[in-house]
Amino acid sequence: MIDMPLDAARSLKAIIEDLRALLDRLAAVQQRLQQRVAASEALFHQSQAHTTLFRQEQEARLAPLSAPVDTSLATVQRWARQDTPPTGRHAADADLAQRLEALYAEVAALRAYVEDVFPRKTA
Repeated sequence: MIDMPLDAARSLKAIIEDLRALLDRLAAVQQRLQQRVAASEALFHQSQAHTTLFRQEQEARLAPLSAPVDTSLATVQRWARQDTPPTGRHAADADLAQRLEALYAEVAALRAYVEDVFPRKTA
């Protein structure tokens, strides 16, 4: 064994104790960091699950709009008479059909008025 003065041996023991205390503190910090990483990963996976669910719901909502739809004038007029059209696009088509029918009625009335004021001359 190496002969050291008593003060030097005590100093080394104090240094070793300080190093052990630092190692214990580092282990505690490492454990807290691992807990935070685990919590962050859990939040990330939860966020991914919500994003996937949102995309699936959005695709399900948009699926009826991508299907071919009969938008003939008779069909759109039938939708206009219904209280609730099948989808938002159909509601917009029905609203447009109602507005066009009102516009046609106004044009017909205006045409009749103009014909009354300025009768056509036949040759």
